[in-house]
Amino acid sequence: RVFAEWRVLRQVPPGYKGYAVGMTLGQKDIVQNIAKIEQAVHSFVDYRIERSEDGEEPVTSPTLRDLLRYEVDTGIQDVSKLPRLKEKSAAMGLLWVRRQLQYQTAIFANVMDVPTRFESTRAAVQSAYDEVYNKYHGWAVQKIFSYSFQAAPDASEIYNYMNPHRLEEVQMEAQSRFLGDGKRRFRRSDDQSSDNPLERFGRHIGKEWDKLAGNVVQEWDKLARNVGQEWDKVARNVGQIFGQRQQQPQSLTPSMEAPALETEVLDVDDSDAKELEMENYINQEMEKDAYEHIRAYLEVAVPLLADLESLFDEFNMDDPTKV
Repeated sequence: RVFAEWRVLRQVPPGYKGYAVGMTLGQKDIVQNIAKIEQAVHSFVDYRIERSEDGEEPVTSPTLRDLLRYEVDTGIQDVSKLPRLKEKSAAMGLLWVRRQLQYQTAIFANVMDVPTRFESTRAAVQSAYDEVYNKYHGWAVQKIFSYSFQAAPDASEIYNYMNPHRLEEVQMEAQSRFLGDGKRRFRRSDDQSSDNPLERFGRHIGKEWDKLAGNVVQEWDKLARNVGQEWDKVARNVGQIFGQRQQQPQSLTPSMEAPALETEVLDVDDSDAKELEMENYINQEMEKDAYEHIRAYLEVAVPLLADLESLFDEFNMDDPTKV
């Protein structure tokens, strides 16, 4: 459940509804299949308690192997029909949870090979889907995933969203590095926090208020920028008219005003260049952070999946039925 919730919270930036559809379906699929496993665990415990005798050790929760063996021994799974599994069973639930985990692991492993093995992140994700799901999904489900891929954000945006605390640190580093005065001129962090009411999900407080506040801040920023731009236009026009009507003794002559305007343009260009440098710096640092966490994840997930694969091979339960 934590894994399913984390994917929705940390891999779906706001504003990507089409992409969110596929990720939310995946989250619901995991939760439903976990429920099948949990129900089977309760049945296993009840079964063992009913058959226990006085003086025996207390009944404990089963291992995954115990659970699959229990379904075979009690006839929940018809051995003559394996690898076809009963729909509402621990084996079926574990099978699809395992495939979800395989899919995410394949995605993470593949994105580490961009651009050496895959030309783009989208190609890496498509390859993971083809490897894990393609042969188990019917036409309709394949179309849903295809639509989700097309609507996905850039990898850099997902990396930035995966670790909001690190993003905040990197943005502060970028401001200090490129601006040198510690002032918060880069608005990305503010925009993201205001657009992201789920960032305080763990507190379960003020989600809708954060969303409302984010929208207000966005609209206020837009208004402020528009007013500022229009005011600058008016000020320049008035300045030009005023300069044309002044007599020669003014402190600035028309010939002296041109370099000032040119300097202003250069200052704007320089500011844009700094923001672009900051953007690139932040994306690079957040990609490093994401790759570091992906490596740690793979160290745990790959051997775990290998054990699960061996377990399903042992019981001949790798059901090939399409959904």
